[in-house]
Amino acid sequence: MPEKNEGAAQAPQDSDKGAPVVGEPITLKHSYKVHGVEFAEVSFKRRPKAKDTIEAHNLASTDAERELVLIAKVLGMKPDELQEMDLADYNTVLREFQKAFLS
Repeated sequence: MPEKNEGAAQAPQDSDKGAPVVGEPITLKHSYKVHGVEFAEVSFKRRPKAKDTIEAHNLASTDAERELVLIAKVLGMKPDELQEMDLADYNTVLREFQKAFLS
């Protein structure tokens, strides 16, 4: 019988937190276009991994840039696409990211 790792974190399911789950759309109040692609809503494509944090630290020099790179990866976007998002919408996406994956 395999050993049970009692020290492992037991994170609640995303749906238990009231935050969007992977694939659930977040509608933007201010749609925008980058490189000919229209963004009216975004959704988390996957859960973040520890290696994403390392990559964000390697690609960016400030905390704000690291945060943006990490969120862009989970959204399946390029950082320059996310940078063009209206600040109010970015703050909404940031809050949802924190609720879904960091709390």
